[in-house]
Amino acid sequence: MAGIRPVRVRLCCLLPVVLLVGCAAAPPIPTDRNALVLRLSEVPAMSSHVDAAAVPEFSLYGDGRVLRPGKRDGAMLTAEEIAIDPDEAEALYSAMHDAGFDQDAQYSNPNIIDGSVIVLTLNSGDRRYKTTAANPDQDDLRFGPLLDLRQRFEEVSGQASPYRPSKVFAVGFTSGSPSSAPAWPLRSFKQAERTNAGMCLLFDAAEVAEVSPRSTWSVDGVSYDVTLRPALPDERTCADLE
Repeated sequence: MAGIRPVRVRLCCLLPVVLLVGCAAAPPIPTDRNALVLRLSEVPAMSSHVDAAAVPEFSLYGDGRVLRPGKRDGAMLTAEEIAIDPDEAEALYSAMHDAGFDQDAQYSNPNIIDGSVIVLTLNSGDRRYKTTAANPDQDDLRFGPLLDLRQRFEEVSGQASPYRPSKVFAVGFTSGSPSSAPAWPLRSFKQAERTNAGMCLLFDAAEVAEVSPRSTWSVDGVSYDVTLRPALPDERTCADLE
C-alpha cells in the first residue's frame, strides 16, 4: 500500500470508532493442514475479469502455510507459499480477534467512487466471519484496524516456494463476439458455473498442464477471455472462488 500509514495504538476492551473489541479468549486456531485460518483479498477499482479471479493477497492455513500471489505467466496466475512458525500464526490469529474481526461487518466510504473493495475473512470457532470494506481510506479511522492488519500481513516474510495445486480454475468471460482464435481444448464453458469472477470450470492440474497460457480462445466460434488460476487448499468447487 503506497504511502506511510500512521501508527495506531489500541487496547483490548476499548471501543474504536467502528469495531467493538472483545476481551474473551479466542477459540483455538484451526490446525488442519488445509483449513483456512484467515484471508485478505482485494478487487481494485474498474477491475478486469483477471482481477476478479486473482489469487488472494494473503491466506493463512492451519499448518502455518501462507499463500500469496506469485508471478503471472500470460493468462496463467500462480501462487507462492511460505511457512511461518506456530507462534507467528497464533499472533496473527489473535490480532484478528483483538481488532474485532470475529464478527461480520460491511463498511464503505461515500467520498470515493469506483474504489477498491477489501475482503477480510476469519475462520474461528467453526464459524466464518467476513468484513467487507469498500473504498478504504487510510485517513478514515473506521478503516484503521483493517489497514493495520494488511500492513502486518505484508511484512510476513520467509523463503518462498511455488505452490503446486492439485486443481486449477479456468475463469472465462465473453462479450459474445465471433472469434477466429484457437479452439478452447478442454471442457466447454457452456458447462461452466457462473460466479462473481466469471464463468468457472474446475480441472485437475494435470489437465491444464499442456494448455497454452494464452488469454483468448474460441468456444463454438465465440471469443472467450480465459484466466487460469490455481485452486487454493480450501477451494474445492467453483462456489469457493471468491
